[in-house]
Amino acid sequence: MSPGRELVWDWKSQRHISLTETPARWWPDQPPPRGYDLVHWNSIEPVGGSVIASFRTADAVYKIDKSTGRIVWKLGGTRTPRSLEVKQDPRQYTFGGQHDARLLPDGTLTVFDNRSYLGDQAAGQAPRAVRYRIDEQAGTATLLESISDPAVPVSICCGSARQLPGGDWLIDWGPPRVIGGYKPNGESTFRLTFNNTFSYRAEPVPPGVVSPQDLRQAMNAMHGTP
Repeated sequence: MSPGRELVWDWKSQRHISLTETPARWWPDQPPPRGYDLVHWNSIEPVGGSVIASFRTADAVYKIDKSTGRIVWKLGGTRTPRSLEVKQDPRQYTFGGQHDARLLPDGTLTVFDNRSYLGDQAAGQAPRAVRYRIDEQAGTATLLESISDPAVPVSICCGSARQLPGGDWLIDWGPPRVIGGYKPNGESTFRLTFNNTFSYRAEPVPPGVVSPQDLRQAMNAMHGTP
């Protein structure tokens, strides 16, 4: 939508994503009368004339050409003619209910991979933050980094993964009620925990953008505290 609330771009998943791209394990989780959430679009980021979109119940991230609506590539989920070949990733199944797909200035892609409902946490496949190098001409996605936390063995939904300019990570693990900071080697730098709720997404704030006083006042205003 434009600032004047005019429609500027429209894209419907049913015209481009087949029902067969929603893995069978998602169907029992969403029976009527709630209706079926076939793809569950949970993040979108403009990139030139395209968008990078994450679809949770397709277990996949897509690049979509805005002018034509066509899918340029697909990462994760069921195999299609547009799927990228994944390299150097020890996980046989790339994503499980992932969130927060973001393209960095260097062209690499970061994703928070929940591993939701895959039943593979016992095999050492806990949630993770990942970064891939995308080669559109070769049709490949090469895993460059993967960050996990032994204190967070499961994440059924939500969450985010943001890599900072220096290479460190800010990861929101979702319902485990943990937000953590990590060095590129996975070493924990801090851990923030919640008692009665959880954060859907955590975004890093660069130094100098907002003062602690401004942040406190804004949080008080949101909470209704004078």
